[in-house]
Amino acid sequence: MAEGDRLRSRNEYAAAIECYEEAADVIDQRLTESGGKTLQTEVELNLQKARRQKRVVEQRIAKLDSAVQQLDYELLARHGFELPYRRAVIASETVEEPPEVVYTPPSNLEVIDAMTAYYDELGSFEEQLASVATEGGQPTAVTEPLGEMLTARHPNVQGDPDGEQAVVGAAKTVLEGYSILLQKDDHNGVSELTTRLEKLRNDRGADAVDMAAQEVVRRLHDVRSWIGERARRVDLQSQASDVRNKWPGTAGTHLNLDVDVVARLTGTDAGEPSLSQFNSGLEVAERLVTLASEVETVREDYRTPLVDELPAVFGEYLHTGGINGARIDRLEEILNAVEAALDAHRQHPSHPFDRVVDYMYAELNAERFDEDTAALLQLIENAVAVLEFLNRVDAAHPSVQPAEWKESVDTGLKTVSPELVEPVAALVDRMSETYWERHHLYQFEWEEFERLVALVFESNGYETRATQATRDGGVDIWAQQRGDRVAIEVKQFDTGNLVGRPVLQKLASHIATGDADQVIVVTSSDFTDTARQYAKDFNQKMRLIDGTQLAQMLTESDQPPPLTG
Repeated sequence: MAEGDRLRSRNEYAAAIECYEEAADVIDQRLTESGGKTLQTEVELNLQKARRQKRVVEQRIAKLDSAVQQLDYELLARHGFELPYRRAVIASETVEEPPEVVYTPPSNLEVIDAMTAYYDELGSFEEQLASVATEGGQPTAVTEPLGEMLTARHPNVQGDPDGEQAVVGAAKTVLEGYSILLQKDDHNGVSELTTRLEKLRNDRGADAVDMAAQEVVRRLHDVRSWIGERARRVDLQSQASDVRNKWPGTAGTHLNLDVDVVARLTGTDAGEPSLSQFNSGLEVAERLVTLASEVETVREDYRTPLVDELPAVFGEYLHTGGINGARIDRLEEILNAVEAALDAHRQHPSHPFDRVVDYMYAELNAERFDEDTAALLQLIENAVAVLEFLNRVDAAHPSVQPAEWKESVDTGLKTVSPELVEPVAALVDRMSETYWERHHLYQFEWEEFERLVALVFESNGYETRATQATRDGGVDIWAQQRGDRVAIEVKQFDTGNLVGRPVLQKLASHIATGDADQVIVVTSSDFTDTARQYAKDFNQKMRLIDGTQLAQMLTESDQPPPLTG
């Protein structure tokens, strides 16, 4: 069926179906009389198809009717959007549905569906309209021109439902933006929005339907984009106000910076800046507030004359060379290094960590700070590692050199020379992985401890054999080196439990009988004075190894210390 021949109303469409059915009955009767079955079947199929099409159209039209009837016509009318058929209903005093002659649905299914989508979008517009209306539901200088514009364009709906749906959707986004301006109490923004909508309405010309839907959508989207930018500017202004309020107690006090810095950074001192300039400048200002708060925290935590200089030093650096993100990065790095040095100085006050802080201040003031703060942090970390190792280990250990290492640390700190401390720190790091301390000796069961002692002697060239626990005769390990037979007794005693003379006397019998050329007593604790004196009488034939000596032997061996403890 050609477009011009389409049926124009539900009544006409039903009448056509009825006529078609009557004609089919006549044809059916004549064909039956003449016996023509083939033509009869074709007519029946066409009739069934027409009936199915009718049902589909009626269902789609019912859906369209529902979308139309759910609108709040009074609300729309108050805001300038009056549907033509609603006026006809009022004029004829019909309360249920608009007359068929005014509201005539199309018969094309695609057009019906598109119009349904249009009215659904209009319902969404209506909800947004209700949310921005005044308490009395009255129109505003923003809602009324939008309603009037949609009224003027409504005759285009049946011809271009998709385009007009897009117009309604764009108008809805403007209302959403309007709602944002109201929430922000931006009266100047609302006034500017009204002016822009008036200009859009006036630009349509004498004929309200001349402007294409696509062009109207574009212009409405431009308005919505402007609202977004306007709202963002209002937010930035609010953030800038918060920064200015915080400034006196933060950047003003702890960085010696005047509050006018905020206006200079954001560009608001020279008019209305671009959003990009405003945003980037505000980010820098907020970073200054944060940096100042961190300076305050350091001053509160350490309370030394060194940190009292921070505001003057940092402020002068910013005044002299300008304020930007890179220079704030540098100050944050330096503050981190200053805090590390102060913390180390608090733990080790007799060592010149404060000289590193003095160095950073001097370099910063002279605008020649090109030092990598990571190297300074490494210097502080290495110095602390060496000093803590010396505090923890036995200074008498032959591998430890306390005086030389401390001198390297102090010289490296005084001259801010990381290369002087790094070798000592590397050595300490390696020793930490192999260094045995006495408390390590108590982390083994007694059988494991005896095996550990055997391994120490094996690393010194001995061949060893453990004895049975019940028949050891006071000997736990038999060892042999260069033909000498050695009896070793192992005592895993607590530090307060000393090995006495009776243990040595029992073991000495092996020398007397010739079973052993030498006896060795190894303990995790120590020996009594009488035991040591008794051993001296045997010269080299009796050897005593206490916990400290055993730890040294283990350090010099290839046995790693336990991972815990």
